[in-house]
Amino acid sequence: MGLSGWIRFAGSGDLSFYPMIRKIDILSSNSYLIGSEDDLILIDPGAIPEQADTILSVISKLPENRQLTGILLTHTHMDHCHSLVSHPKLSSFADRAYSHVSGVHALKTEDYGVTQATILGKKLYPTLLGNPLFSTHQEAGRYGLSEETITLPGGLRITAYHTPGHSPDCICYQIHDTLFIGDTLFAGAPGIAGIIGYSREDLLRSLHGLTGVIRSEAIDICYSGHGNPIPAADAIRSIDLIARQVEGLEGIGTITPERMKETALFAEDLMAEINETLTIISDRITF
Repeated sequence: MGLSGWIRFAGSGDLSFYPMIRKIDILSSNSYLIGSEDDLILIDPGAIPEQADTILSVISKLPENRQLTGILLTHTHMDHCHSLVSHPKLSSFADRAYSHVSGVHALKTEDYGVTQATILGKKLYPTLLGNPLFSTHQEAGRYGLSEETITLPGGLRITAYHTPGHSPDCICYQIHDTLFIGDTLFAGAPGIAGIIGYSREDLLRSLHGLTGVIRSEAIDICYSGHGNPIPAADAIRSIDLIARQVEGLEGIGTITPERMKETALFAEDLMAEINETLTIISDRITF
């Protein structure tokens, strides 16, 4: 996991930022700590105990016994939030966590489908988050997306955009000229499109809306749930490409554990055949 230390938000006064960037995998998401003079927030605690311990270690080194004032979830897939459910210390901050109301419901009711807990092999525990977002019906805002402003206890204000498609509870968060986009750039990929909660129509609306956010809000950089940060211009190009790919995806079956198992078995058989073929080729070359 890449740890770059605390860095300043450009042009944002007292805001500091501690990104924890992981190599892309399905085990855990990136995590981001953001601190102001009076607030300290965590975006996506991830799923690995060692990652949660690192987060808590970074916080413990801050002056004046700082504590988290908010945890923002981009969505409730287990690779992004299992530590909030299972870690003995981080789970104690569940009352300070923000999530789309449908994600709050999924964790409260131990929904193994929407949270992808079954596919990811994670155990759920009934968890009540303290701050449901978009709990009342809202008309689409300026960019075709529902918006809500979060005001943290210390006064830090964050704009939340509801961006369903990858999952019904997906949210992107804007802090000044920085946008945290969760799994938006992976949502149309093979093996991701079709998971429980996926919606092609919602995803297309969200992708088009995010393009408007990035352009009109003068976003400088996007931080993804997995992988490295993406300059705004590259993010727009990626979103455009993904939207064109998603437009061509119709009639996708839902990815169930059974389908995932069949895919894994097929991959194992294919790898065995490739290995056998390479062995035969090697023998012919040798002799």
